[in-house]
Amino acid sequence: MIENKDIAEGAQRCLGLLLAASPQAMLAVDRAHVICMGNQIASDIFGHDLDSLSGLSIGDLISARDRHAFLARLLAAEHQADPQASSQLLGFRPVLGLGRTGSVIPLEIGLSIIECSDEDRIIVLTVNDVRERRAAEDRIRVSEERFRRLTALSTDFFWETDDQLRFSFVSQRDFAESVRKLRDRFLRRRFWEVEGVRPVSFTWQEFQSLTREHRPFRLHTYSATLDDGQTRHYTVSGEPIFDPSGHFIGYRGVVADITDAESARQEALEREQAQVKALREELERLRGGADNWSRLPVGEALYGTRAISSSAPEEFDKLLVRYRGILDTGLEARVLKIDTGADEKLRVLAEDLGTWHAGARDVIEIHQRAIATATDSLSPLKAKALVEEGRYVVLELMGRLLMFYRRYFTGMRGSVPDARSKRPH
Repeated sequence: MIENKDIAEGAQRCLGLLLAASPQAMLAVDRAHVICMGNQIASDIFGHDLDSLSGLSIGDLISARDRHAFLARLLAAEHQADPQASSQLLGFRPVLGLGRTGSVIPLEIGLSIIECSDEDRIIVLTVNDVRERRAAEDRIRVSEERFRRLTALSTDFFWETDDQLRFSFVSQRDFAESVRKLRDRFLRRRFWEVEGVRPVSFTWQEFQSLTREHRPFRLHTYSATLDDGQTRHYTVSGEPIFDPSGHFIGYRGVVADITDAESARQEALEREQAQVKALREELERLRGGADNWSRLPVGEALYGTRAISSSAPEEFDKLLVRYRGILDTGLEARVLKIDTGADEKLRVLAEDLGTWHAGARDVIEIHQRAIATATDSLSPLKAKALVEEGRYVVLELMGRLLMFYRRYFTGMRGSVPDARSKRPH
């Protein structure tokens, strides 16, 4: 005849084998809430060896904050009337555990009841160490908070669309009322449906085409009229979003307010145009007033000689090649912060132009042709940089040509050297 004691001992041996083979941390607790067995994974979590774990009260492994509630949960599980219900895993709940050194360990503990005999039950605890998961969640939370703070400080809008290209999210910050209203116009609308928005560097057809193909885009410029009548300028950049299975689910990107930069650019452009005009007038005045021009026919004295490109096309081509080289080396010097000798080359070019009695018209023609031929073979980004560099180089060249003429006009150097004698007749 098999005694209840034999049944209980057999059940405990089986339980010991189960705990040892389990890939999870497990502890077995008797009715007095004393640990009677555990596995190596549980030993590693709490910092106790297996021998010292046995005989500890389970309450010793739970923080003071959670100890009372946890022990009450054990009692409730022990006294369930329905044995079938009590044999089911009682869901995992968060608990702060205590390591051997008193360190706090975030855990999730689930309970199950093992009926060893009619009188004896053992509570089995399945313990999940969630420190790594909590640390990852904390990192994500910190990252999200950092993003929210940067968004609040930024003058940019961050946005997302759904798969139909309707704006589903536009970031919020302390914008002026009129700008907040503009932001609200975007929500639940497609870009080209937003009232008061006008493309500048692109067309709506081009934009719709690239979004249909789910292509990224960068620094597309547009303007928008606010409710107060003010016009502001923006750039928009975006990239497509795909779910794990590769299906397109929308776009995300950023809108940058470039109104101040655009205003500054316009002001700089106006100043440069004024400088060009002043330089042209000064060049023509000096050319028209120099002694060596007094012998020219009236028409030529008033309006300047024929353009170099038509009177000496071969020489014009040589000057063009030299100017193009100066543009390239000037851009290289600006990007790499090195001295390429561009200043000296520009001075020599200005003097050679002077000996050909070049005027502002010749300088501008050389510059325009150099930019046109250069940008045809460059990427849009490099072409833009070259155009920007060229604006400064052409002003510098005009200034140096002006200085060349001024030396002769003021009588410092006598007559202007005349390379026109080399022109074919």
